[in-house]
Amino acid sequence: MKLISKLFLSLMLILGLTSCEKDGSTPLENSNLLTKLEIQKIGIQHNEALNYVLDGLKKTNISNFKSTRKMEKFLNEELGKYYKTIIKNDASLKNVIQLSNKEVSKYLELSNKSSYSKDENKSPIELVISENEQHLSSSQVDFLLQVDEALKSFDGGNVTSILNTFETIQNLAQSQLTETEAQVILISVEVGKMSVAYWNEHIEEWNQALNQSQGNKFSNRSWFSWSGVAGADVAGAVGAAVTVAIVNVAPGAGQVAYGTAVVSTAAGASVGQAVSQVWNHIFN
Repeated sequence: MKLISKLFLSLMLILGLTSCEKDGSTPLENSNLLTKLEIQKIGIQHNEALNYVLDGLKKTNISNFKSTRKMEKFLNEELGKYYKTIIKNDASLKNVIQLSNKEVSKYLELSNKSSYSKDENKSPIELVISENEQHLSSSQVDFLLQVDEALKSFDGGNVTSILNTFETIQNLAQSQLTETEAQVILISVEVGKMSVAYWNEHIEEWNQALNQSQGNKFSNRSWFSWSGVAGADVAGAVGAAVTVAIVNVAPGAGQVAYGTAVVSTAAGASVGQAVSQVWNHIFN
C-alpha cells in the first residue's frame, strides 16, 4: 500500500471522519487554512521532537543496539514521549504515533534498499511527488522540485544561502498559487527550513550520541546527504499536508490534527533518515 493510503487511513481516525464525499471541490476550500504562525509552530515542534530524541540518545547506552529493530523501537518510544507533551487526546495521540512509526521504519529500511530498488535513485521529495501526483497541481510540483534541487545542491556550507532560497520559494508560492495550493508548499518549505537549520547545528551531537568510539569518521560533513534528511522531512510534510487536504479538514479540532500529523510524519522521517545515514557511515 502506498504511503498516501496509509496516511489517509490514519488521518481518518485522527479527525474522526467516517466518510469523505468526492464532490469535485478543491482540497481544503471548506476548511480554515493555517496561519503563518501556525505553520511556523509546525517547524518549531518538528525541531523540538528531534531534540527530544537526541536528549534520549545522550542518556542511553546504545552499545547493544546492533540491529535496526532495536534502534527503531528506541526512536519510536522517544518520539512517542514527545508527542505526549503536545497531544492530550488519546485517540489523536495513538494515530499520530502510528504515522510517525511508519516514517521511522520506512527510512531505516531504506538503508538496505532491497524493497525500494525500483526507486532507489529517486530523492524523498521525488518519491512523494510520484505517490501523490494525482493530488498535486503542476505548479505545486514545480515548487517542490525547486526545493529538491536546492537541497541536492547544498553541501552543508552556506546555510544562509539555502534558507534564503527557501524563503524566496515560499514568497513566490504565496504570490503565484491559490491559498489552498500554497498551503502545502508553505508548510513543506517551512519544515525544510527548520530541518536544514537544525541539522546544521546538531549533526555532530547526533554523531557523538550514536557513536562514541569512531569520532574520526566525522571530521567533515561531506558524507552527509542534506537532500536525504531534509528532503525526507519535506516529503513527510507533503504527504501529511496533501492527505489532510483530501479529507477536507473541519475547522477547530481539525487544525490541531493537521499540524500534529505534519509534525509526526516529518519528525519520524527525519530521525529515521538521519540515523540510517550515520549508521551506514559508522559501519561501512
